Amino acid sequence: MDEAVSTTGSPPEQHASTRIHGLDALRGVLMMLGIVLHVGLAYQWPEWAFLDWTVQADKMSFVSDSIHMFRMPAFFFLSGFFGGLLWERRGARAMLKNRVARIVLPFFAFILIVTPLDMFANHFGRHIKAQGESPLQYALNVFLHVPFPHNTIHLWFLYHLIYVTGFTVLLVYWLKRLGWTWPGFISMVRRVMESPWLFAGVLGGINFLWCGVFEWGHIPTDVEWIPRTPEIIVYYFGWYGLGWVLFVSRAAMERFHHGAWTFVGVGAVATALRNEDVLRSLGIPISPEEGGMMWW
Repeated sequence: MDEAVSTTGSPPEQHASTRIHGLDALRGVLMMLGIVLHVGLAYQWPEWAFLDWTVQADKMSFVSDSIHMFRMPAFFFLSGFFGGLLWERRGARAMLKNRVARIVLPFFAFILIVTPLDMFANHFGRHIKAQGESPLQYALNVFLHVPFPHNTIHLWFLYHLIYVTGFTVLLVYWLKRLGWTWPGFISMVRRVMESPWLFAGVLGGINFLWCGVFEWGHIPTDVEWIPRTPEIIVYYFGWYGLGWVLFVSRAAMERFHHGAWTFVGVGAVATALRNEDVLRSLGIPISPEEGGMMWW
């Protein structure tokens, strides 16, 4: 993902090799937000491996949920954008080779490393909390006898990205073999992306409807090797595909600068309105079973 990309809407052969520094910054922000999210889990989720059992703060769920709702769609959106770039700049074979090296191999390498470490930390912390004897020895025994990872644990998003990338490559290859083009659709995407209000309205509306149909109070995760909730992968496939089409559309990326802070504010307000405490403070009744984060 280190390739230079153009910020103009000019044809591919006329692209200037200038970077979009905003996307570089966004990648960095997403990585740092991941640290904040996982630290927050230590103060709100009893099953978390690194639980701070001396202090718990249920309201931290608002922070973690808000980050997750933005971070994961943005991650797949960026991945799709750079996937389209690699396909066009280097071709299908080189793109697949790059994705195997950057996604598939790291996933399988690190899951073999992360799983036993996660098991060690998890059992060490739980044994201390239970005031058990020799927590270090107990955790070490688990570490030495851990089987092959029974699920994808914290690397579930990379596992989903492998699925999504594979589906997208097959779809693009099939469309190219058939000679199908979608100039009208691509033009529509470009118009939406180049208009901040259309971008917020269309994408926000689609996200709203999707979460409503599937009754998502938050974006769920699925860590199983055989996904039990395929609609999650379809959801991320949509964001990945949107990023891919954004690159293909040659949308003028500088348009994203217009009213950027306004939309940060709109996003903050929309996120706050999903929280039950905020809704109650506004006089909106929430039944007990609806507590927590609202899908709207």
